[in-house]
Amino acid sequence: MYLVIDIGNSFVKAYIFNWKKQVIKTDLTRNDLLNDIFFVKLTRSIEINKIIIGASAPSMIDKVVKILKKITNIVPHIVTPKKFESIFDLSRFEIDKIGVDILGFSLFLKRKFNKAIGISFGTANFATGVDNNKMYGAIIWPNKCSIEELVKKTELISCEAISNLVGDDSLDFGYDTQTALMYGNNFVKKGGAPFLIEYFSKQLSVNKFCLTGNNISNKEKDKILRTNLDVCYIPEAVSLGYLFLCS
Repeated sequence: MYLVIDIGNSFVKAYIFNWKKQVIKTDLTRNDLLNDIFFVKLTRSIEINKIIIGASAPSMIDKVVKILKKITNIVPHIVTPKKFESIFDLSRFEIDKIGVDILGFSLFLKRKFNKAIGISFGTANFATGVDNNKMYGAIIWPNKCSIEELVKKTELISCEAISNLVGDDSLDFGYDTQTALMYGNNFVKKGGAPFLIEYFSKQLSVNKFCLTGNNISNKEKDKILRTNLDVCYIPEAVSLGYLFLCS
């Protein structure tokens, strides 16, 4: 079995997949509450053969690795942005500043749909999209907080990225943190995720959209899923992207 761990800014989400890449078991916990017991309960009576870790909060990696090595005696595979360079042309991006969750989600979209746009709802919401081997970029916006609060809650979004956050009202995917936040701010003004989906369905002729993340209300999710467009919700999408990369 595969154990795939998605370390976010607020939560650690863990999935156990079988060899067919189907979810067998899953659980999540807040980052500050993570301990040995979480993984002991999750893996009880299950033989784990490979562990994969992707983190948008890199400071948590050492803690998770230490716990898992003690419990399973397995050295985990750590997902890094550079490992995606053989899959997507990332030459126009600042590779070390791209969150692996964005890249993992992009790989999932490529493998599952080939051409699609995905939206993840977390501490920071983000959208990404792919067309075969092309990754459109990223759009980032705060989830129920100000952009200043978002900087405090995340590790990869810096004060520098928002210090000169000015621009026109254009709508597109960003190629670095600053442009991703700028476009995110513009989409929020227009109506957020529902408007983003409608906009790119026309501008890029995208007909498949995927939602993921655990920080979306049922009301908000149902509203988006009830549109006339082809929209699905797959909570394990980012972790499946990590699994596709490492298996």
